[in-house]
Amino acid sequence: MRNDLVLAEYTSRFQSARASALSEFSVEKGVGTLSEKLLHRVLKYTVEPREEYHEVKHLGSVADIKNERGITEIQTGSLIKLLPKLKKLLPTEKVTVIIPIIREKSLAWLDPESGELSEKRRSPRRGRPSDALPELSSISELLGNENLLIRIVMLDADEYKLLDGYGADRKRRATKLNKIPTAIADVVDLRSPQELCELLPEGLCTTFTSSALSRALGLQSRKTSFAKKLLLTHGIIERIGTEGRAHLYKIADFVNKT
Repeated sequence: MRNDLVLAEYTSRFQSARASALSEFSVEKGVGTLSEKLLHRVLKYTVEPREEYHEVKHLGSVADIKNERGITEIQTGSLIKLLPKLKKLLPTEKVTVIIPIIREKSLAWLDPESGELSEKRRSPRRGRPSDALPELSSISELLGNENLLIRIVMLDADEYKLLDGYGADRKRRATKLNKIPTAIADVVDLRSPQELCELLPEGLCTTFTSSALSRALGLQSRKTSFAKKLLLTHGIIERIGTEGRAHLYKIADFVNKT
């Protein structure tokens, strides 16, 4: 469900967290670093500005944030890496997993030879909360745990890449420098597997094939297969037959009634 209270709370702290992170960053210094580092830092200070609650050792692990609200893990990479830690923490701790999704992105290119930075241009693709579905399949077995909250944070961002790739324009497989978040656009909380239905796109027909699901989600086929497995596992969609060579699915009846 959309969480307007948390959105307001995060928005009020976001610009200060962003300014603090940017004071230690430049595009040139980003070469060779992981693109998630700056994004992770901004989100960490947005969620919890008090540094004494950052990187807290607990139960043999280090929590990104541990305060009076519980433990918060900010996962800018694959969720599968977080699975062992969650299995260890959830029996006794309240854990919030934050998944950042880029809603709108502007892209700029840095020429490594001249040092020239291009003007930013907005990407035509818009991210949406359903982009989290493939990653959530990695921790499918934990969804529904009463101690686990999934929080999808929608962000706008500027992305910088090094003009060192293949092709005439040197953009294919170019090096990613960093993503700099510019605004928080929305916050969506998932507390139960049944709430996964709220991530289904409005344009999805009642019955559909995998190809139709891929188009509706705006995902590549491999990511769609992970999303589909998650939705099937938790009964959000059901397989009902075939259409030609393709399997045919439908949205579960309980979803249509909500």
